[in-house]
Amino acid sequence: MKAVRKLTAATPAFAATGNAQTGLTQITNPGTATLGTIPGGAKNDVLGTGGQVQGYYNANLGLTGPALLTFECRGFEAGWVNTFETASGSFLNKGTGSSTLGDTFAALNDIAFSFCTNQGSGDPRFCVENGFNNPNGGSEPLLNFFVSFGTDRVGNGGGDAAIDDDSPTHGNVVWLYFDDGGAGNDDNHDDLAVKITARAVPEAASWALIAAGLAGLGIRRRRRRSWGRRPGRATRVRPGVPPDPPRNRSGSIPADRRAAVADGVRKAADETPTFHDLGQPPAGKAPAEFRLIARGVGGPVAIPGLPRRCPRRTRGDP
Repeated sequence: MKAVRKLTAATPAFAATGNAQTGLTQITNPGTATLGTIPGGAKNDVLGTGGQVQGYYNANLGLTGPALLTFECRGFEAGWVNTFETASGSFLNKGTGSSTLGDTFAALNDIAFSFCTNQGSGDPRFCVENGFNNPNGGSEPLLNFFVSFGTDRVGNGGGDAAIDDDSPTHGNVVWLYFDDGGAGNDDNHDDLAVKITARAVPEAASWALIAAGLAGLGIRRRRRRSWGRRPGRATRVRPGVPPDPPRNRSGSIPADRRAAVADGVRKAADETPTFHDLGQPPAGKAPAEFRLIARGVGGPVAIPGLPRRCPRRTRGDP
């Protein structure tokens, strides 16, 4: 026997679940949604023998925030040709290109969908859309789908398997069960079953903050790399790597700086020979020109005419 209870906006059970639960999908029409259980009549072949879930008839779905939606085909049992259709993909229960259990496709922030049937001939052209679901039952049953939130698995289907007259109205996993009306008021809702899984995605503002943060890190790293090349600042020396000579804004070494350094290097060579050979001369330089560092002088400079190796100060020298 089918258990059905009409819900209104003031129904305590519905209001409590709506406030206490969270999820990216929700029922958007609490005033007209009807709590019930499937199958209400014949066996539901998707849920399997004895399988039941509770949820809502005449319910429509919406999103509570940005979401990546995965649609999954969970089975069908129907004599008519039925489809589940969205702008991003579709499922077909029979014929060329028919879907199989577990087929999936994804959509971003789009929960617009419809179930369609051919009612025994031609292409599926009779449809029920999300946002315009029909009530269940009646002497001439209309196309409709049943909505159940939950992660309980029942056969190849699932949803809310706790039959207790209180069912979630929000969630990240929602199951849809279509009834094409082809067998009269059998009320089994197994003509096409679809599972929707919603995952949160960052909003546009969040993406902008992330991009700004990455850009800031890049600028900071670039500034740190060029710190030793700015005029008026000490040269940063890394182990085994010669520091760059002080340069002006055009990138060249000022002439007065070159002369002062060269003079300092010669004086230091006469008084305290503490030079460090930095290896082979740069490409394109004359063989007699080498880069040398004189301690206390303030930076390296290419000085023509000096020998490649200068005497080092050793332990015990005066």
